[in-house]
This record gives sequence, C-alpha cells and structure tokens, in this order.
Amino acid sequence: MYFELWRLTSADQACLYRAYLSLFRTLKQQTDEERELMALHCDPYEPDQAEHAIYKKGPHLHLCTSEIPGPHAHIALNRCHLDEVLGSTGAFTQAFHLALGMISEEVLRPLAM
Repeated sequence: MYFELWRLTSADQACLYRAYLSLFRTLKQQTDEERELMALHCDPYEPDQAEHAIYKKGPHLHLCTSEIPGPHAHIALNRCHLDEVLGSTGAFTQAFHLALGMISEEVLRPLAM
C-alpha cells in the first residue's frame, strides 16, 4: 500500500508532506488476514522540535512485526545526508527508490523463496 500527501505552498506549487509505503503479508494458513511486515515512511516537514524528527524527516523504516526495536522505532536511512535528500524532489526520489530496492532485495525476494 502506498500513500502520498501533498500540501499547497502557493497557488501553483505543492510540497510532498508525507510518503508512506506499507508492506503486508497475507496469512494464508489461518485466514485471509493481513499483517503489516514493515513500512518505509518519510515525513519531510516534521517539526524540528517533534520527538524523533531527525529520524522521521528522511526515508526511514518501521519493523512492524519485530519486538525489538518494535513498530514505532524510526530507523533512519539517510540521517547523515538528510539536508541533501530533502533538498530537491529528484534527490528525495532517488533516496526513496534506493530504499525500495533494498526492501525488494533484502525482504521481498527472500520471502518469495
């Protein structure tokens, strides 16, 4: 599931406010119930004073089925390059796509085997 929220900044411009990708797995053995495995989020306009803002502004992972660190931990993927990643739409798109590639190779491919 993918969700984007854009906010108008002027009459002819908008900014990406939220980008959320959630990966679910169907539990076929029991029912058709789905369980969220992980999520790739980005909240570029999180207020600086908000708790965990430094981790939430750039692309970050939530490990939804893990007890440690738990589904509410924000595992930042680009903290050391946050200003660069949020500096342009192209840089953000590249960082988000690289994170998607990592999830595909390291999570989805092993699940499919």
